[in-house]
Amino acid sequence: MNAFSLITTIYFFLLLPYVLGQVWNETVGESSVTFRYLSGFFSVLAIFELLSPVMILLHIATHVQFVVYNLVFAAVFIVALIVKGKTIPGTMKKALQIQKPKITEIIYIAVFLALLGVQVYYALFYDIGDWRSDDYMYVTFSNAAIYDDGFFKTTPVFGSALLKFDVGYLRYALCGIYGFYTYAAMLTGVSVATIEHTVCCVLFLLMAYAAFYQLSKYLFAKDEERENR
Repeated sequence: MNAFSLITTIYFFLLLPYVLGQVWNETVGESSVTFRYLSGFFSVLAIFELLSPVMILLHIATHVQFVVYNLVFAAVFIVALIVKGKTIPGTMKKALQIQKPKITEIIYIAVFLALLGVQVYYALFYDIGDWRSDDYMYVTFSNAAIYDDGFFKTTPVFGSALLKFDVGYLRYALCGIYGFYTYAAMLTGVSVATIEHTVCCVLFLLMAYAAFYQLSKYLFAKDEERENR
């Protein structure tokens, strides 16, 4: 991974979702960093879910889709910075203000980090030995879209050209995740397989814990605090 790939990866997977998440602060009344990132990332996925099926069914070329996504994300990124940009430094400063933990909290954190380390290891380095179904659906379709400059122009197994759009692929065309993987690979220069099997494995694992953290803040809050959420 070169410097450009590293910068674009940080922008797309970290900075963009966090900045978009600022917009949800006043609407929901939640100001934590984890909530802002999660809501921003789901907003990014929502954009793909709205745009990707339409552009695929209209047979728009992949490089044109790439330009459209860049324009859309640039627009929402700039608008989010203009609307909520002043709150970002304060939010980050607040997140860095960590209170001294209790002994029990230290034990919980140590156990959590140990379990998380094991899970991240398996997500990154463990070879399950069988990627066939996964590669066929996500990696192969997204790779083919990049090389063919369009989705579903060739069969992903045999590589033969399709004379017309196969209705059997309609269920895949309606899933925005293919546009997500394709765009991420084109933007960062990282292969689709690495994006899916490495970057997203770790990212989605951490997001799952962040979602449970946000849920626990609501479930275990005091009654008077819960009324304000």
